[in-house]
Amino acid sequence: MGSLVAEINEEELDALTQSMRSVEQKLALVYTVFRSSIYAHLSQQEMTNQTSDTMSVYSEQFQTNCPPFD
Repeated sequence: MGSLVAEINEEELDALTQSMRSVEQKLALVYTVFRSSIYAHLSQQEMTNQTSDTMSVYSEQFQTNCPPFD
């Protein structure tokens, strides 16, 4: 009887381990995609800030009759 219980637990443990590995792999993929998305967002924000700083410097040097783009 004890060996039967041990065998059933061992089979369930293997299935549970496989299931947990699958979840872990999916979580790692989601985490990687999330990090790359955050990196892209921050890079884009930095580029926008640099562009606006550069445009403010140029706008002081050059005067036009055109209204500003907002």
